[in-house]
Amino acid sequence: MDQALYKNILKTGAKRFLKYGLRSVSIDDICAELRISKKTFYTYFSQKEALVEAVLQDMDQKKRKPSQEMCEIEGNVIDKVLRFSSSHVKNKHNQFVNFFFDLAKYYPEIHKNALLRKHQDMHENILNLLKEGVSEGLFREDLDVTMMADFVVTQFNMAMNLMQKEALVDRKQQGIEFLIDTLLRALCNERGMTYYLEKKTNHHQSDKVEPSPPLDDTVIDLYIDQLMGSGDPLFYP
Repeated sequence: MDQALYKNILKTGAKRFLKYGLRSVSIDDICAELRISKKTFYTYFSQKEALVEAVLQDMDQKKRKPSQEMCEIEGNVIDKVLRFSSSHVKNKHNQFVNFFFDLAKYYPEIHKNALLRKHQDMHENILNLLKEGVSEGLFREDLDVTMMADFVVTQFNMAMNLMQKEALVDRKQQGIEFLIDTLLRALCNERGMTYYLEKKTNHHQSDKVEPSPPLDDTVIDLYIDQLMGSGDPLFYP
């Protein structure tokens, strides 16, 4: 197998899928851009669904590194969570709504598998943060951290699904901040709450983040090049 051609098909598919949506892109479109035959395409991917699955798995792998880097942010667990609330709004990944709409509607099994991988990664990261918060003396010692990690992941996914509705999409930052505020108030002990309330005031004054404006084609291409290439992705998990 020609690994260079495999990566080119993968990257071209990702670019077109993310820019135009899954339903608007055919195998013929990808082959025409790469100047290869459909027979050559089928040598690498048995069908369009196989390419979609490969694109998602590659994206997941690229996202895993920034996700792990969250645990290396300077400061304690509350600093990291507040940093997440700002970084998530800047996530350029959120702008490719057509891709994820088509994925859920027309490729439900692939979407289900992608959500499962996302759930597992989120659970691992949140479990580590909960353990860190307890060890730092900021979170309650009586927490069942495994159960609480499941709860946090479920709440976050429910909130994200709710905020995909057209009437709420422009209020995503407000929704994320409300959810994180609610969770921290449930998790923090007295010492952690004192620190959080002080940090929250400074956070709103000095680290306010405006939602990212729509991306033009040049920026989209650069973003996808880095997302599907060897460099670090340009978005937070």
